[in-house]
Amino acid sequence: MYRCVAATLEGFVQQIATAYVPHGYWFYVQGLIPERKRAETVDEKLIGRYGVAMSKWARARHKRAGLASIQYIRFERIFVIMVTQGQHPFFEEEHGAIRDVAQDADPDWGLQHQRAARSGRQAACARSH
Repeated sequence: MYRCVAATLEGFVQQIATAYVPHGYWFYVQGLIPERKRAETVDEKLIGRYGVAMSKWARARHKRAGLASIQYIRFERIFVIMVTQGQHPFFEEEHGAIRDVAQDADPDWGLQHQRAARSGRQAACARSH
C-alpha cells in the first residue's frame, strides 16, 4: 500500500523538501480536495491514474528508460503530485497546471488553503479530478 497521508503540516512540507525535491521531483501540481469528496477516494483515484504506487526498483527502471517517476502526498485536504523529468501521461493531462520548483521562487504547496481554512475564510478550490 502506498503511504501518502502526512500526519502533520510540518511532516508534509518536510517530505516534499527533503525526500522529493532533492531527488529530482521538480514538477508539481497542487490542489485542495473539496469537502463534498472523501479524501481517501481521491487518493486512490490519483494514485491509480498516474501509477504512483510502485517499488523503488520499478522507479529505477523507469528512470533508465527515460520515463518519469511520480509521487503523491496529502495533508488533510491539500495534495501535491510531484514528478521527475521524463515521459509520463501526467504531463499531457495536467499540462496547464504543472509548476516547476526551480521557477517557483516560493512554492506554498497549497498552504494558503490550509491557512484560510484555519482562519475561517473561504478558500478557493483547485482541481482534484
